[in-house]
Amino acid sequence: FYDWKISTGSNCSRLPVVASIDPACTTVTDLTENLENSEVSIFPNPSNGTFNINTEKAFESATVTDSHGKVLVDLKGDSKIDISESPSGIYFLKVVYSQGVSKVYKLVRN
Repeated sequence: FYDWKISTGSNCSRLPVVASIDPACTTVTDLTENLENSEVSIFPNPSNGTFNINTEKAFESATVTDSHGKVLVDLKGDSKIDISESPSGIYFLKVVYSQGVSKVYKLVRN
């Protein structure tokens, strides 16, 4: 059994939810602490398609997907995202940290 804690965010849009089970049986609290300690700032957001990533903790990989799940950009340590050739809309940046811990951020392309 798992101690699920679900909270609501903005009612304006739908965001994907990522659920992970730690194979090393790390508690949910430990995973939450890991995510909180690896904050990412994305700027400017919204933008014309060029975003900068600033993170305190190194990440293993990051991908930008559209609303259909199509991967547009696959980053390997880069700090810039360029989706200027893509149409205006909402995109998702999934950042994967060590041990498969990940977090999803919303990108808004004007």
